[in-house]
Amino acid sequence: MTHDERGITLIEVLITLTILSFVGISIWNVFFQGYNYSQTSMTKNALIQETNIITSTLKTIHQKSTEYRIVSTGSNCEMTVEPKIKGVVQPAKVLSNSKICISFEIKIGNVSHGSGPITIEPNKNDATIILKASDRNNPKNSTKVETFLFRVKGVDYQ
Repeated sequence: MTHDERGITLIEVLITLTILSFVGISIWNVFFQGYNYSQTSMTKNALIQETNIITSTLKTIHQKSTEYRIVSTGSNCEMTVEPKIKGVVQPAKVLSNSKICISFEIKIGNVSHGSGPITIEPNKNDATIILKASDRNNPKNSTKVETFLFRVKGVDYQ
């Protein structure tokens, strides 16, 4: 009698499925780690861009205004700047973003004034503003920018 034992056994099938499962799970994890890192990086770039826009706006207001007031509004996720040019109150600028929470600290000289409200007179004071922007959905994803607002003495900015 001859026995023809062609084919695979149940143990071989189970071992093959186990190995394929490990390989599949590993590939799946690498894919999602890359995806999460990509999303975090995109959010970080958006935070940096938002702080750059706010910094640019504040520098322009600092150079053009005779006086301005910075107020933290809402749930500390936005700021309002109320400029005055030659004593005339200008429309307030609300600096906010629906996906980003913005907080700030103001220093004049070495004195910290917290998050305002504070009135700054550019002809008398230079100011340092520390902006912190964080993702509203993931507050751990944040960036911090410190900028110095100044006027060059002797230049007429109006």
